[in-house]
Amino acid sequence: MFRPAAIKRNDLIIGFSLALIGIVMLWSSRDFSMSGDEQSQMQVGQNVFRYLGQCLGLIPGEPQAISLNYYGGLFGVVAEACQRIFPNADVLHLRHFLVAITGFFTIVFAGKTAKLLHSRTAQFCTIWMLLLSPRFFAASMNNSKDIPFALGMMMATYFLLKIVRAAPVLRLKDFIGLGFGLFFAIGIRIGGVMFGFYALIAFTILARKYWTSNRKFVWKTLLALALTGLFSFAAAIVFLPFVWPNLLMASARCIQVFSNYHIAVTMLYRGQDLPTSFP
Repeated sequence: MFRPAAIKRNDLIIGFSLALIGIVMLWSSRDFSMSGDEQSQMQVGQNVFRYLGQCLGLIPGEPQAISLNYYGGLFGVVAEACQRIFPNADVLHLRHFLVAITGFFTIVFAGKTAKLLHSRTAQFCTIWMLLLSPRFFAASMNNSKDIPFALGMMMATYFLLKIVRAAPVLRLKDFIGLGFGLFFAIGIRIGGVMFGFYALIAFTILARKYWTSNRKFVWKTLLALALTGLFSFAAAIVFLPFVWPNLLMASARCIQVFSNYHIAVTMLYRGQDLPTSFP
């Protein structure tokens, strides 16, 4: 039975929960220390920001070749821009505040995906389970690589599901949301291009279902997905200058490196500061 009062009550509960979660995450972000590789991530952002500024003529001087970086500089550029807007802000507090924002919206889109797939109850459980997950919560305080990347992938997942659910109707806002999610993910880490496999699976499902009854819709969907992916990739690689000289080969190199990525940082374990390479 359709019960608008119950739906309104559930929406209020979800809204209050998200407001509380947002406040807790943003407030907590200032109490977390620097992560193991945050210094290098800060340098990536500063390098890309300076390089892009010089290319656009906004920063004096000729652009110099930046050091080899396999991570995208999108988050670092945003953080560096905010630092220049608020020069008196502590750089770590500002970065952690921005990471917490991406962590919060990852929770938001995870919840929206759960609601789309199942119910408001699933949405409620999802958002609180993520908040109460020590691994996710801690990473949402200072991990400027994985959490922003997770936001992009989660956003892309949500809007791809909406495209499938809306078939045979194509809605521009769903493709814009998908494109923005892909742009954000690829701008953080080139591995975001792997989402194309999920898009291909979704298209295959739609093509099998509508090829006989609505072939025009199938071709429109293929074109829309292809253009969305193309524009998202083109916008995202702006923040990965390393791939500019040789787009295909350098992008493939980035993906290969991340398949066997080695990083040497330390982690506190049982009172000892051990290197991550410790057997």
